Amino acid sequence: MTLLATGRRETRDGVDHLALDRDFPLPVEEVWAAVTDPERLSRWIGTWTGDPARGTVDFRMTAEGEDVPVETYVIEACEPPRRLVTRTRAPDGTETDWVLTVDLADQQDHYRALFA
Repeated sequence: MTLLATGRRETRDGVDHLALDRDFPLPVEEVWAAVTDPERLSRWIGTWTGDPARGTVDFRMTAEGEDVPVETYVIEACEPPRRLVTRTRAPDGTETDWVLTVDLADQQDHYRALFA
């Protein structure tokens, strides 16, 4: 069995990122909902609660078990249905280095999601 690397290292503004590309044969609204709607998100990784309009949500990763603590995510950019940038915040209120960026790009008959 041959393993295919699906990620790559990128440097953005002097900071290393892990970048993952994924192709989805779905309309952009469906892909956007899969990463932003709490019910849809819970199907594959976790769920969030709170009011995104306030600039933060609480996220719990259910894909790793029941005892995973809730983390606060600061929403740095939300441009439906194409771009979402979040940053985790430590329990003491300070920001950590975990940034998640989702960019959706039209690829003719499907959408490519770049997670970095």
